[in-house]
Amino acid sequence: MKNDTLEQEFKYSNGTLRNKLGITQSEFLSSMEFNTVSQRIKAIKLNPNKFKVNSISDFKLMHRFLFGRIYSWAGQDRHEHRPPYDLSKNGHQFQPWSSMDMAEKWINRELADTNAKVKPLAIDYANLLIDINELHPFREGNGRTTKIFLQTIAGQHKQELWFPRYQGELVKAMNNVDFEEVSRIIKVVNR
Repeated sequence: MKNDTLEQEFKYSNGTLRNKLGITQSEFLSSMEFNTVSQRIKAIKLNPNKFKVNSISDFKLMHRFLFGRIYSWAGQDRHEHRPPYDLSKNGHQFQPWSSMDMAEKWINRELADTNAKVKPLAIDYANLLIDINELHPFREGNGRTTKIFLQTIAGQHKQELWFPRYQGELVKAMNNVDFEEVSRIIKVVNR
């Protein structure tokens, strides 16, 4: 699918993402999205037993839970879209849609290995963080969904996972696929 066709499908003419709320001003949409998603993240954190994380399918369900009140495509990844499409951001090309099935299988194996550990290490979370970021299945909300997804996994292991307040260093390490640097930046706290 060409970029201009995608732009028309996903954005209003002024560049604001099309949404269920009919909001056409990006600043107002950002505010509503922030408030809605923050409330949903809080619900996940307050009810961790309701959100078990075992596969990338759970990641999609979490995205739908976080963003479903705002976007009709929430939880639907790029290769499920008709037609499927590739995605890049700031010159960084994410997983091509044609190999997303294979990447999801890889991530599911990583999730199984991580969940099998009593106390996963920062490198385990770094591997998942980088691989899910490279998958980048959704038009919007990948980073926020990935963070709460990984924090939920940590919670299942009686751990807390902390990300830096300022993301520049982390994003650079993820884009460089530097697992060791990412594992140094994120913090795992055992409870």
